[in-house]
Amino acid sequence: IFSCSLCAMLAAFDGARLKRATDRHIATVRPWWRVTWNLTWPTFALALLLQAFGLYLNSSGTWGSPSRFPWEIIAAWLAMILLHVAFGLVLGFFLPLVISAPLALLGSYSWLGFLWALDYIPARYLSGLTMVNCCTPESRFPAEAAASTITFSLVAFLVVLAIIRHMMQGSRMPVLASLAALLTLGAGVTAALLMASSLGTMPNPPRDTAELH
Repeated sequence: IFSCSLCAMLAAFDGARLKRATDRHIATVRPWWRVTWNLTWPTFALALLLQAFGLYLNSSGTWGSPSRFPWEIIAAWLAMILLHVAFGLVLGFFLPLVISAPLALLGSYSWLGFLWALDYIPARYLSGLTMVNCCTPESRFPAEAAASTITFSLVAFLVVLAIIRHMMQGSRMPVLASLAALLTLGAGVTAALLMASSLGTMPNPPRDTAELH
C-alpha cells in the first residue's frame, strides 16, 4: 500500500513537469510513450524497490519451503504499480501540483484501503490489497485472486494510457474514443468481478489433503 501511494504522489510531480513542458510548447521528435517512460521510470523503479524490500521482509522466513514461488502475486503487484503511476501522472497534468500531489496520495491510499471494506466481496479483489492475507501452510493461493487484480489493473492502465496519449499530443479524446474507453473499462471491471465471484473474504481456500505433509 505504501509503494503504490508513494509512486502515485511522485507521478503527480512528473505530470506537473510534463504540463509545464506542454505549456511552453517544447517540441520533441520522440514518440509520446518514450517521453512518458523517460519521465516516469525513476518513480516506477522506486516503487519496485520499496515493494521488493517489503517482499524480502515478509517472505525470507519461507525460503526453502516446498511448492513453487507465487509469481502471479508479483505480476499483480507490477500491474497495480503501473496503474497508480498512470493515475498520478494524469492528475499532475490536469490539476495544480498543490492539489494533484495530495489527491494522488489520498486517492491511491483510499482505493487500496477502503475498497477492502466493501460488503460486496469480489470488489475487494480489484484493488489487490486482499492478497496481503495470503498464505498459510494449510491453504493454497487461488489463481483467480491475482487474475482479478491483474485484469482490472491492466485494463484500467490501458484506458488511462489512452488519456495520456491524447494529453501528450495536445488533443482531446474524440467522443467515440471516450465511449470505447468507458466500454473497455466496464468490460474489464465485469471480467475481474466474475473471476473473483467464487472467492471469500480471504484468498485462502484449503489445500487438498494429498498436499498436506
